[in-house]
Amino acid sequence: MNHQLIIMLLLFTGCLKTAEQVRKEQQYNEEVAEGSKNMLAYLSTRVKELEEQLGQSTGTIEQLQHEQEQIHQQAQKATDNKVEIVNLKMELENQRSQMEMLEKQVQEQSDFISEVTKSLEQMSKAPVAKASQNQNIENFSKGLEQYQKKNYDSAKKSFEQALAHDTLNNSQINIARHRLGLIEFDKKNFQTSIIHMSKIYPKWPRSSMAPDALYFIGLSLKEMGKKEEANEAFDKFLAEYPDHKWAKEIKR
Repeated sequence: MNHQLIIMLLLFTGCLKTAEQVRKEQQYNEEVAEGSKNMLAYLSTRVKELEEQLGQSTGTIEQLQHEQEQIHQQAQKATDNKVEIVNLKMELENQRSQMEMLEKQVQEQSDFISEVTKSLEQMSKAPVAKASQNQNIENFSKGLEQYQKKNYDSAKKSFEQALAHDTLNNSQINIARHRLGLIEFDKKNFQTSIIHMSKIYPKWPRSSMAPDALYFIGLSLKEMGKKEEANEAFDKFLAEYPDHKWAKEIKR
């Protein structure tokens, strides 16, 4: 009997310990659940804060990107402006060079005109001896004869004596001027050759001597290094005398 009572007490005590353990476990689980709940709430709050910070950071990044793009555009614009400035400077320098070249050409032409004018004035002021018409015709004929014999110095002297007086007709004057122009051209006195030839062309453009005169004016200018003026003379020749024998020479 006593033995059975002891066994029942032991069993009852064991049941009490189990209930206590269950209670503690429940309490622990509740604490864990409460802690988890608090932790979840904390983490949710942190996530929201991080999301807000991320949003702010994203906005800041976008703002920085926008500012960077503006800076890039400004830099590109400045680069374009710099390139444009360089191009303008190059264009200005090119125009300056062209102006200097034109000024040089104008000065050369002005000097040439002055020299020609001076030579013409000297020729017009040269002392003239009185001579009869027959003497002038004789000098003119002698000049032609000496020119055909290629005695150019003697021919030059005779033509100059014949031209010193106003007794030759226009045809004889043009012939004398033409021969003198050829003589001076052969001697490489190109400026003097131009002076003689310019008394024929453009004064007498329909004269039989006119094509030769204009042609040798162009050749003389070319020999003097005045290519632009020479080309103008040749262009004028082709326009006025397209069928002349010298036209083929010019076109070569």
